[in-house]
Amino acid sequence: MKEMNKNHEEREDFVNDLEFEFDEDNSEDASNRCTEVKSLNLMRLMKLEALKKHVLAYDYPAALSVAEEIKTDLSDDVYRLLQIADARIKLDHSRISRLNTGKKYKIYPVEESGKRKVFEYALSLQIKVKKQEYADFIRGITPLTMDLLEQILKSKCGIVLDDYCTGTGEVQRRDMRGSAQGTGEKHRKEVIRKWSVSKLKKTELYDLLNEEYGGFRAGAVYSHHLEKLISRKCGDAALCHKIKQLVIIEGLVRNMAAHEIVSVTDAWICEKTSGAARSAWDIFKMIKHLAGAAGIVLEDDAAWNSYDRMNDRITGSVDAL
Repeated sequence: MKEMNKNHEEREDFVNDLEFEFDEDNSEDASNRCTEVKSLNLMRLMKLEALKKHVLAYDYPAALSVAEEIKTDLSDDVYRLLQIADARIKLDHSRISRLNTGKKYKIYPVEESGKRKVFEYALSLQIKVKKQEYADFIRGITPLTMDLLEQILKSKCGIVLDDYCTGTGEVQRRDMRGSAQGTGEKHRKEVIRKWSVSKLKKTELYDLLNEEYGGFRAGAVYSHHLEKLISRKCGDAALCHKIKQLVIIEGLVRNMAAHEIVSVTDAWICEKTSGAARSAWDIFKMIKHLAGAAGIVLEDDAAWNSYDRMNDRITGSVDAL
């Protein structure tokens, strides 16, 4: 009947022969409800299922760890795809290039180098939202916001940020998540982007910044600087409103998530932003909208499902083994 037993069988006076005689599965027209497993051992089957579950949960390091245990039972295609997925979620594009020699696999929906870097990072943040890793998501929105606003400033306002900046002051090299790479070792240095007074002076931008801040002091470039410039130079009021919302939200929640031990939930986000963002997904929808405005990928583009398509290819290849 394809449902749970409503009643238990007689357990104290159970008679094997009698029960077997009246077992409906023994009738000639009964369907075979068993599947014979051929050439696969149970442990291997369990590990293949575990591997697929890790992939569907976007936990590629765990999937790759399982794959290492049964590597001889996997095809080269499956193992290579798992390695690529592991490198992709870590934003290790050079490793993907080595693994994807001859571009056998189409990994990136966005091929242009600069845009690809921004979009792949946005996808990695989308995975954090899907996995409800909200604290990591909040900590990671600052570099993405800066990159998107820089692109919008260029595409919508015709302003190239580098023309007004200089690289001065060194910091420890940081990854896209905003944390220093490694501990107890010598770090490579990178420069902080700062406004250049000599480049700004006698330009319209300097006058605008002075007006907005009541006397502008050049220093590090922040997202609120770019928001002010876009709001003054871009004629798209709806876009300017979205940008302002995101910058305000970033200012309200990012520092707390980065510098305090807090439990970040949708309720926490809603509270700290006074309802400007009701959830992590609300914030990510703003990011998707700005990615479209920046000319990277439109908000409703299928490219945002790129990881799911990659997962389908991996799990389909596993099922075909």
